[in-house]
Amino acid sequence: MSKVYNKVCIVTGGGGGIGKSFCEELALAGARGIYVVDINKQSAKKVANNITLLATHPKFRVGYDYCNVGKEVDIQRIIESTWQMFGSIDIYFSNAGIFTIGGISDDEVSNDDWQKIWEVNCMSHIYAARHLFPLWKRNNIHGTFVITASAAGLLMQVGCLPYHVTKHAAVSIADWLAVHHYGDGVSIHCVCPQGV
Repeated sequence: MSKVYNKVCIVTGGGGGIGKSFCEELALAGARGIYVVDINKQSAKKVANNITLLATHPKFRVGYDYCNVGKEVDIQRIIESTWQMFGSIDIYFSNAGIFTIGGISDDEVSNDDWQKIWEVNCMSHIYAARHLFPLWKRNNIHGTFVITASAAGLLMQVGCLPYHVTKHAAVSIADWLAVHHYGDGVSIHCVCPQGV
């Protein structure tokens, strides 16, 4: 976490769980700015207010907003808002995700549910990279991109096929981005926690 001092960070899913913990640790480690986003704007606001009490950077600023990471327009908006507020983005925590129980039959998991989990757990990473990486390249920023996948992306998630599949895909996205954007100076990380 020492590498985050004076950095500007976006944390999706920052209103609770792992995202909330990321925000707290970033504030403690001296991040200059944190943009907390969540599908629950009130949760994002609460975390934003709380981390101002933890912040150690003398010029710390925080922002918060609503974001449905499954919608490309929302991802684009929060990237633009963060850039306008802080003049930079150094680290992007693509953390938001959802969990769906069930197998292959449509009475367990509908096509709509499959589409939703695909958009949130996979496409959100693509949307963020699509809008952020060119911005980094134009501004000569060697940014850091962190995907929160899951141990389910490395192992088996019994009884939860959509989660299992989409978290494997998230790991693959991180792998592909790391190889194809190495020459751009972008650092890619993939976090694979077990149950939290």
